[in-house]
Amino acid sequence: MAKSLKIRGRTGEDGFVTAELNCFGKQIAKSTFTGALTTGALTPIPANMTSMWIDATYATLGGTAVQGVLREFDIEVTNNFHPEIMASGALTMSTYGIGDLTFVANLTYEGIAAAITQYDAYVAQTLRAIRLLLGDTTNGLQVDLVGKYESLNPLSGDTDGNNLYSAVLASIDDNEATPHNMAFKVYTAATTL
Repeated sequence: MAKSLKIRGRTGEDGFVTAELNCFGKQIAKSTFTGALTTGALTPIPANMTSMWIDATYATLGGTAVQGVLREFDIEVTNNFHPEIMASGALTMSTYGIGDLTFVANLTYEGIAAAITQYDAYVAQTLRAIRLLLGDTTNGLQVDLVGKYESLNPLSGDTDGNNLYSAVLASIDDNEATPHNMAFKVYTAATTL
């Protein structure tokens, strides 16, 4: 079972988006290897190919493209699954527990007008709906996040003489009749996964 997922990327380095999954299991059991599996053609996702949208509500998410501002992202999604080991006469876990599904997104913005707009949203504690498209709609991952900025520090650093803003967006639901917090959509040209 997965406890958390981290997705990271940094533009300008010709680097790839990376993902890290933290898992736990009940036990390791001896088995035979399944033969004849193929991985197919793997398509890496360059971080430079990331697109970003920032809107005021989840309902309008994807309407306002924000270009030239995102420099780096580090998103951690946590569902707080955990093994529960009880006095059950077994050496393995008895069951598992579930917590709240949350995320924290550490974002680095280029110090341009779009970053100042986000700073204003931080000061006003305005809800932010952010969509990141990592790759494209043929081979990629769409990450939709709803939250408020816990912090947004202007002039937190610089790269090549350009000011950087560091932001921390924390998950909240949007308080709608059907609450929204986050969503993931995988795009693939493959017929099977």
